[in-house]
Parts: sequence; structure tokens; C-alpha cells
Amino acid sequence: MSKTSMWQSVVRVSVGMAALTLACVGPAAASSWAIAVGTGSSGEVQSSSLPAAPGGPAAACVSSSSNTIKVTWSAVTDASSYTVYEATSASTGPYSAAATGITSTSWTSGSLSSGNYWFEVSAYEGTNWQSTDSAATAESTVTSSPSKTCRQP
Repeated sequence: MSKTSMWQSVVRVSVGMAALTLACVGPAAASSWAIAVGTGSSGEVQSSSLPAAPGGPAAACVSSSSNTIKVTWSAVTDASSYTVYEATSASTGPYSAAATGITSTSWTSGSLSSGNYWFEVSAYEGTNWQSTDSAATAESTVTSSPSKTCRQP
């Protein structure tokens, strides 16, 4: 799954017994917008600030024998879960989801193939709000041959 930054705002409008839910997804959702309803109707706008990006992400080699890396970050107030993204080309990406639905402030990879790795983290508040991504971690280099190693510059 490729990484895409998304924001979502949801507005529920009741007209008599019927209800209409409108969603705005993408950068426009982070903007202010309004819905007008006719006489005799009621409307409710639910809005919230986007969660802050997780701070201080760091990657550390856990085990040379299994080529695993542990990523840690600072907690975000009201975050319900986190997603860790990994890149293998450069710190600027492209990134793809390595793990989703994480409820703690750390994650340990499975055994990694030889290569360079960078990680970013985003926080989720419920299902409608995703933070911007954290800064990328420093590069971690994993080698498998002739012996397994994991190092950071």
C-alpha cells in the first residue's frame, strides 16, 4: 500500500427524518467550509484540528542476527493509533506502510533484507483524522552477506 496523506471532515445534515452525510477528503478538508440548509432543517458540523505529527522519531538496530529495526516516537495527544511508513530509496521516499494500527509509541520490524531504510510515522485520531507525517529517521543500513549487520551512521 502506498503512502498518501489524507484528511477528512464529516458534516451531517438532517432534513426532516432523512439525514445526509457529506465528507470532504484531501487538503480541502483541512480548510474551513460551510453547508447551508433550508428553512425547517437542522445541521450539525463536526470539526477538529488535525493531530500533531509525531515528534522525535528514531530508528535503532535491535538485532544484527535477525536484521530488525525498532522505531520509536513521541506520543501525540488524543492519538488512537499510529502508522509506520518505510522507504528504501531515499529519506524523501517513496514511502509505503510497514505497519498500521499501532497503539504504542514503538514498533519493531520483521527481518529486513539488505538495503537502506528510512521511517516516518503518522498519528490517527479515530478514523477521520490523520496527522501530517513525522520527519524521517536517519538512515539505517542492513546487510545480509557475508554476515548479517545493521548500522546507523
